Amino acid sequence: MTSSPDDATPATTPHAGCDHDHDAHAGHAHTGADPHADAPDPLGEAPERIAAARRRLWPRIALGVIGIGLGAVLGVNAGIGAAAGTVVGVLSALAWLIAAWGGILLASLARRGQYTTIALGQVLAAALAPAAGAGIALLGRALATTPIEVSAAGWPGRLAPIAVAAAAGWLLAGAVGEAVRLRALRSQLTRQDEVGLRSRAEAEQLETAALVRAERLALLLALAFGLAVGAMVLLPWLVLVLVPLAAAGAAWLGLRPLRESAGARQN
Repeated sequence: MTSSPDDATPATTPHAGCDHDHDAHAGHAHTGADPHADAPDPLGEAPERIAAARRRLWPRIALGVIGIGLGAVLGVNAGIGAAAGTVVGVLSALAWLIAAWGGILLASLARRGQYTTIALGQVLAAALAPAAGAGIALLGRALATTPIEVSAAGWPGRLAPIAVAAAAGWLLAGAVGEAVRLRALRSQLTRQDEVGLRSRAEAEQLETAALVRAERLALLLALAFGLAVGAMVLLPWLVLVLVPLAAAGAAWLGLRPLRESAGARQN
């Protein structure tokens, strides 16, 4: 007995009529793109700006090293010997370290707010700089193979090696100290606390204009320190004038950003 066509079981094709499913899945095929590729970088431009600031320190470091060597050469030509210029340059670099860290240490003892401590540290460091420079001036005068006196002929030329070496040593130490600060700032960028937030904000302020102003200020301070040391070789009592003068100048520079921000709020 043969079965009729009506009794025949129709052939089933499991995925027939499901072309729309294939099209739907094809639209969700993985293309290999990273879904987080367009996510914003939480650090922003902070690492790049720190790297740019560190690269700009190399000319200052090179200028400081060359300046110390130039002080030694000028010392030989002036007849006071190479030791005076070399020792003055090295001690000036140490004087920057003593003044900077001494100011921070003394300011921390006051136990004030963060910004007050920073401003007070700058004032104290500025006051310590002429005091350290006076000692360097007296030592440079003692190391000179030819006496440096106002009455001696050619004394301005004998002061030049000491002044140049002092300025170069101060500039060199300031650049190295800034490099250490930027390295510490770079290591704090990824911290998820107030320190990291403050570090990222500080790094974002390292724009080209700000770096240029910092370089000019560092050069002016180095020149001022060199001239002060050279002057105190002849007139050691100038330290009594330079200490309060340097402290007042640092206080004025420290209050300047506060005045500018107050003026911006009023406008």
